[in-house]
Amino acid sequence: MPGPVALVKRRAASYIVRQQPTMAQKDFDMAEGSNRIFDDFGRLMNDAAAMADGVRREAETAFKGQMERFVNDLELVKREDFEALRDLVSVQGEEIEALRREIETLKGNGGTTEPAPNVNEEGDGPQKTDPFPGGSY
Repeated sequence: MPGPVALVKRRAASYIVRQQPTMAQKDFDMAEGSNRIFDDFGRLMNDAAAMADGVRREAETAFKGQMERFVNDLELVKREDFEALRDLVSVQGEEIEALRREIETLKGNGGTTEPAPNVNEEGDGPQKTDPFPGGSY
């Protein structure tokens, strides 16, 4: 910024004369110049931060894509599907146990619904069952 201007009148003509800047004005001009440098530097850092944030988002997106492809190649099961299947298997296991007990009860009674006596043919001890009926393994 130019220094102050003085209007000097000499005889009939007027002349514009520039005064020499004072020390305070020189300091102001230097401060203004260094402010401009700091403003430029601040803008540069702001742009660099924005660029780094964009690079970070791009890297995250690429990494997520790679991981999704990797997981899909492994053919993993989703947690909800696994828990639903686990519950179904536990219910079916309980049903199978109930049916086995019912079959054992029916086998022991010879097909009747009365409980089977728990003695052997001689009447001297518990009934012995053949683990391989029919003699086959």
